[in-house]
Amino acid sequence: MRPHVLNDSRTGALPDADNLVDSLVHDGLWDAFND
Repeated sequence: MRPHVLNDSRTGALPDADNLVDSLVHDGLWDAFND
């Protein structure tokens, strides 16, 4: 399982499909040789 980031968590947002982001994609940690 990959770690996820909850956007707007400081404002009390609940986790749903709109504000839950994969942190590997968000941080740009892609494998340059296999993607």
